[in-house]
Amino acid sequence: MVDQGTSTHTNPKWEKQKAALKKVQISFELAQNVDQQIRIEAAKSGESPSNIIRRVLGLSVSPPVRPRLGVSLSQEEIEKLAAHYNADPKDRKAWMRNAAQTIHEYYQNE
Repeated sequence: MVDQGTSTHTNPKWEKQKAALKKVQISFELAQNVDQQIRIEAAKSGESPSNIIRRVLGLSVSPPVRPRLGVSLSQEEIEKLAAHYNADPKDRKAWMRNAAQTIHEYYQNE
């Protein structure tokens, strides 16, 4: 049941959500060498490429709340990974934990 007495205009929790909804995703098509330079600078500084671009444009930069790397997987790829790690595809934590361990081991051996 929704509390009819609480307005989204006066609730600080909702004000923050409204501000986030007003943001617009912008993608830049840059020369390949510029794109590479941004990615290299981001990797060297431990920041995201979007933070590098924000800095260059003179915009504010916030530290990441939970820094992480992501990859998009199809259902077929999820099933392949789960089978590789003998896990149920629906048990996301199990196969993701194993996949993360594989990535860690790969880079520890480099």
